[in-house]
Amino acid sequence: MAKTPAWLNWVALVIGVLYLLADLGVFVWWTVNWWTAAFVLWGLWKVSS
Repeated sequence: MAKTPAWLNWVALVIGVLYLLADLGVFVWWTVNWWTAAFVLWGLWKVSS
């Protein structure tokens, strides 16, 4: 199994925090769907490995 790059872990953490803050109503400008972010993260992981 391929190891996930450290920078991609940070990107996933930042996106997760953005979704958490959007769910809590802190801001409303984050309108990206969760599956879009998941596919982007998956694509970045595949390209970087």
